[in-house]
Amino acid sequence: MREPSLDWFPLCDAFEDGEPNLFSLLRWDYRFVGTLYGRDNDLRKILAWAESGSQTPSARLVTGEGGAGKTRLAATAAQMLRDKGWTAGFLPRTCNLVDLAVGEKGLFLIVDYPEEQPERTKALLSELAERKIAPYPLRLMFLSRQSFAEWERETSILQGRFGTHEIAAPAQLSINDGTGLIEEATRNFSTHTQLPTPDLREARRWLESSPLHQLPLYAMAAAIHAILSPKEAFGLAGAELLKQLARREICRVQSTSEALNLGREGLERLLALGVLADGLSENVISELAKAGVCENSNPDIVGALARSPWWKKGRLVRLEPDPIAAAFVDLTLFNPNFPKGRTALADWLFIALQENVATLGNRLGRVLYDLHTLQQSDEGTHPLEERLIEMVRDKPERALSFASIASVEQPIWAVNFAAHIALILAQKTIEPEVKAGYFNNAAGYLSYLGQHEEALAAAQEAVSFCRELARARPGAFTPNLAGSLNNLANTLSELGRHEEALAAAQEVAGLYRRLAQAHPEMFTPDLAGSLNNLANTLSELDRHEEALAAAQEVVGFYRGLAQARSETFTPSLAGSLNNLTNRLFELGKQESALAAAQEAVDIHRRLAQARPEMFTPNLAMSLNNLAIMLFELGKQEDALAAAQEAVDIHRGLARARPETFTPDLAGSLNNFALILSELGQHEEALKVTQELANLHMPSRIS
Repeated sequence: MREPSLDWFPLCDAFEDGEPNLFSLLRWDYRFVGTLYGRDNDLRKILAWAESGSQTPSARLVTGEGGAGKTRLAATAAQMLRDKGWTAGFLPRTCNLVDLAVGEKGLFLIVDYPEEQPERTKALLSELAERKIAPYPLRLMFLSRQSFAEWERETSILQGRFGTHEIAAPAQLSINDGTGLIEEATRNFSTHTQLPTPDLREARRWLESSPLHQLPLYAMAAAIHAILSPKEAFGLAGAELLKQLARREICRVQSTSEALNLGREGLERLLALGVLADGLSENVISELAKAGVCENSNPDIVGALARSPWWKKGRLVRLEPDPIAAAFVDLTLFNPNFPKGRTALADWLFIALQENVATLGNRLGRVLYDLHTLQQSDEGTHPLEERLIEMVRDKPERALSFASIASVEQPIWAVNFAAHIALILAQKTIEPEVKAGYFNNAAGYLSYLGQHEEALAAAQEAVSFCRELARARPGAFTPNLAGSLNNLANTLSELGRHEEALAAAQEVAGLYRRLAQAHPEMFTPDLAGSLNNLANTLSELDRHEEALAAAQEVVGFYRGLAQARSETFTPSLAGSLNNLTNRLFELGKQESALAAAQEAVDIHRRLAQARPEMFTPNLAMSLNNLAIMLFELGKQEDALAAAQEAVDIHRGLARARPETFTPDLAGSLNNFALILSELGQHEEALKVTQELANLHMPSRIS
């Protein structure tokens, strides 16, 4: 019988030959800062759930962005329960619930990033669902960047035993807690390095300068940097701060690499590729060595790596925490000498990424999001994304290895890669059903990226194949036809071809209404989505009363779905409220429109706090709508605050994805300038207008 792992390491082990291992220091399991700042309430809720006395097995979610301290919070709860006699800790990857020895009080298990272990996660949920009662309290806790709404569908098998919301969503610390954390971190680091404690007077100002700085990871990084570089103490923004620490760690890695006869950059490159691939196995390392990753050809590269501190359990580890690991990737693979990466990088990526493809989409979304936070304001798409696309574009046969990427919804930062995979596979596949599916997925991805002409071509191909399939086997393929028509209607609408979009939208709504009448649990969500699109299309054709009726029906559907399936449909409800806002406004019902807009913002703000890489664009759109409603009702000051926030978010999004978000930035800037002008702030309005005039849509990657 096995026990869950909960390994804490002495802080002194993070110092090797007197030099700090900065990645180890910033990991949760070294407890660089002993106090768990700002998380008392979260900890109380987790312990109250665990110790409720119920013998009914249950699961809960802790969600938040990278660097917020999810893992440290969960591990602290597990340790406290262990001290009380529980069996508690992280569930080993090769273990199930039956294999565990259980203590006298109960079993508390943590699963970190369950979205990256989809088959295992499904098996765990099924096993938990079968256990209606247990001889001891059984608690399973997921740690994820995904929101509760994104988990609700998979966890519905638990029939309410996943709660109705996340149990904790750790985010920014208060300024006082952040200051306390920095003070404790500098004391601890100074003690172990024998370096003088820095002047901390600027720490509070640094924390106040950015919400990013208020995340525990960044505050600890600032404390370390203040001691190592006292002249720059609290003078660097969060992104540059992580890069500085990553540069120090790269120097240490390079020295080890030379000592292992792997060349100066060999070990560094392997570790960077391991961040993208979730570590590297012996076989992958051998293949990468043959591909020239290491300058020197050590005949026993695996044996050499096994002598390094980065080799654990038979493989090269994945560097953590995530944000500083992303900085390591950026500096290693895209350094100033090769800002777009070496010529061989596409081949290295293909070798490294094949082993854990099933989890690549979510992992890639996290890495690209973290890389985005490290970029300067005008850098645009990160070159890693370009090299990934080159990897399959230049050798299309490679796309089949990544088919799972093009088969499901992806985080925004992975969508471009998914679109290229889907298009390549659609062209290479022979089976009509599979071909239609890839074209349909490609249309959705391309539409999200703002590439509407390309999306239209893919959508039309999908509809053509689905019509033939539905004509031959209506019972099997009518839902496929409805789905492909839905994508076609959306794309036509985006291109201003509203009469054609209306015909497609009406056909879709008719198909889904018949399907929902026969199978309401299965097709009611699809009917709601199709009516949402129909309402928008009717509005574009000035048929506002019909549009409002459809929009109201949609909100009613989604409210019912959210109540029946908890928060599965919360994002859809928020989106439908945005649409209802617009339909009400068109008919002059401003007070009702304002209420709908405010509810949409409140929902999207909660979602974006839990998973910014997925829901930040939705929050910006909702804020823009809210600003318009407030302005129309004469609440200019409130409108200005909402418009400013929408512009700030859209600026960041447009820097990272200009082809997708520049039009949204233009809309929010236009509203912002109008509100500033109405408030008499004409100089500020002029600056915003100039910024709007200077916007342009850059060339898209084809």
